[in-house]
Amino acid sequence: MSGTHCEQAMALAGLVQRDMLTVMTAIARLEAQRAHGHITLQLGKRGVQVLREAGSAKCRIPAGSHEAVLINTSGGLAGGDRLTVEAEALPGTSLTMTTQAAERAYRTLGATASVDIILRAGSGSRLFWMPQELIMFEGSAVARRISVDLAGDATFLAVESLILGRTERGETVEHVNLSDSWDIRQDGRLIHAERFRLGPDVTASIATLGPNKAMATLLFIGPGSASLLPGLRRSAGDGVQASEWNGKLIARFLVRDGFHLRKSLIPAISACVGPSAVPKVWTF
Repeated sequence: MSGTHCEQAMALAGLVQRDMLTVMTAIARLEAQRAHGHITLQLGKRGVQVLREAGSAKCRIPAGSHEAVLINTSGGLAGGDRLTVEAEALPGTSLTMTTQAAERAYRTLGATASVDIILRAGSGSRLFWMPQELIMFEGSAVARRISVDLAGDATFLAVESLILGRTERGETVEHVNLSDSWDIRQDGRLIHAERFRLGPDVTASIATLGPNKAMATLLFIGPGSASLLPGLRRSAGDGVQASEWNGKLIARFLVRDGFHLRKSLIPAISACVGPSAVPKVWTF
């Protein structure tokens, strides 16, 4: 190799090294910018016993209310974000948990946003987990884990909703990654487990979601679940399939957009636990 060629090769190697360093520095800066949030909440008969907030996660409970409103001050979920919620309804109490607004999952550069929900309900308590919808935009990635421990006589309701893009804005979502894991235990015994994956390709077809862009799962565990099933089916209308067994009622919703999802969900929730249980922030 001539001297000129050697110098050119060394110059090129130097450029590559500098470019790699630039990329690594950019990645490190992005990781440092990821949002981390953690909420710990314990509610007793005299009100809030424990409330800890960390990072981007906040919780607000109006005076005299048993409705906890979760707030993600980062404005949504981006790749690499981590959000954890731990909540407990102590024996004989009622706790409803919701979110200030629909959560948004944005396009990721590769990392997955993680959400961990850890719930406990004591003897004779009522615990309702009803966040507003998760809106996933094109290219987003979320891994969500829900772990629940219930006393044998506790009442539990969980509602999780998903919307792919915003219909009114003409958004098209064809590629997302969602991993959803639920584990529900009663008196220490596993009574419900499910694993759901969506993506990476969600192109509409008769073999996938068709024209539908909104879905939800409603799970009710408590006394009288069998008697609630006919009313839920009547009130929810089209786009819902529901069944009940062993004291557990579960309904799946699949409709074309978020507006029609709310129209089905709110009557279904009311049929299970009464209209007053629907979080007030849902109507704002």
